[in-house]
Amino acid sequence: MARTKRQKITGNTLVDQHEDIAENQIHIEEPNSTDEENADENSQRKTRGPTYMTEIWGKPSSCHRYKVRFDKDGEPVGKNKSKFTEFLGTIARNGKYAPLDVTDWREMTNDKKQDMLVLVKEKFRLSPGADFWTLKSIGKKWRNWKSALKAKYYNPNESIESQINNRDQRILKDQWRNLLAYWSLEETKNTSEKNKMSRAKKTMNHKTGKKSYAQIRKKLMKKLGHLPSRVDMFEHCYTDSNGNPGNDDVAATLQALKEKVSQLPPGSNDDVGRNDAFAQVFGEDNNGRVRMYGLGVTPSDKWGNVPSRSTCQRIVMEQKAAISKMEDKFAEQDQQLKDQAKELAELKAMVCQQQNSGSKTGGSINSTSSNHVSKSPMGARSLQEGDWVDIFSLFDPTKCLAIGRLQGIDPSKVVGGQPLGPCWCEILVQIVMERNEQLIRPYGLLQTIEDALGAPIAWPLKLVKIHED
Repeated sequence: MARTKRQKITGNTLVDQHEDIAENQIHIEEPNSTDEENADENSQRKTRGPTYMTEIWGKPSSCHRYKVRFDKDGEPVGKNKSKFTEFLGTIARNGKYAPLDVTDWREMTNDKKQDMLVLVKEKFRLSPGADFWTLKSIGKKWRNWKSALKAKYYNPNESIESQINNRDQRILKDQWRNLLAYWSLEETKNTSEKNKMSRAKKTMNHKTGKKSYAQIRKKLMKKLGHLPSRVDMFEHCYTDSNGNPGNDDVAATLQALKEKVSQLPPGSNDDVGRNDAFAQVFGEDNNGRVRMYGLGVTPSDKWGNVPSRSTCQRIVMEQKAAISKMEDKFAEQDQQLKDQAKELAELKAMVCQQQNSGSKTGGSINSTSSNHVSKSPMGARSLQEGDWVDIFSLFDPTKCLAIGRLQGIDPSKVVGGQPLGPCWCEILVQIVMERNEQLIRPYGLLQTIEDALGAPIAWPLKLVKIHED
């Protein structure tokens, strides 16, 4: 596969790397994939609107975290899988955490990536070693987000200045300006045209919607009674519910796959491998990816002598977590034994003392009580009940949404049926500037800032500032 060199804009962090797709290569689309060339088509469909996941963003860090399970290939599965992956999408679309003007995910700073992981782990309980898949998923969603934005808002025939204000409300203005400048480069335009031509050669599209390969594989395993081959996976993913191929190319490919399977020796299985029936039709898998598997699964993981570095790291983290859990358990048991031995020694000493004195001894237990003092969160000491405050946006912390009266910062205070929790406050909304901004913790009929006019809302203290006349 031919690669084009990286490009940079002097003075900015913009870096890009494109890959040309060979003419004779058969393209396999991953579930949930989105790219620049099909974004125009998708933008015309009726949708339910942006996914904000406000119920998770608004969840206090002290609350119960959602547990996410991962399968043996390191892919998320289970009931919280959708919540988890959709929340990762909201991070990818948040310029504060994932700036849009860094056009190559590999150039995203480690500090930014660590901030993303910290945020995710505040909301979700992940398996050890899940960091690699989490960041890889955010990176993919981040690239898809930019492709969709380019298709919907960018016009190569207009000037940058004329397009600055024509953007999604979630995009920060400075980042949008830098991204428009990068897209306007002649070299970038030429590479984009080449990629569109390559994309046009893709003739087969999966029909599985939002379901991941891991979910489909688990479903087929229950149905077949054994681990599905890649031919089984292809047939399920690229045909409709009645088993009909999506088009002639899919039908021809499926026929070729089944012919290869029919040529297997009697009693043998088409196990996933370097030379399975799927590989004989589609060709050898490239480094870094196994077709019909999800993010992060590499050829060395499935049939190599040594697993990939990311898989090794995941295995090591899992083993470390298991050892740490055992050590904690042993330490707890050891402490229990020490406490029991201490109690026995004290009891023995008391009995001996009573026998020697010939009289009963009574012990008194001194009890102390203390009043629980709730400390105000950092940055909230200057705020007092009744203050007029400015309310700022989660997506753009520089944008003031409304003005209100501070009602209190008591973590136990219930607003909208949920305790505030630490680092949150209750505000009575009085004046609205940005009517369509989504509430972080919507409740009842209150979904936007405009809905909350005259009503109390919960808002993070870090996004509240004393109003200055």
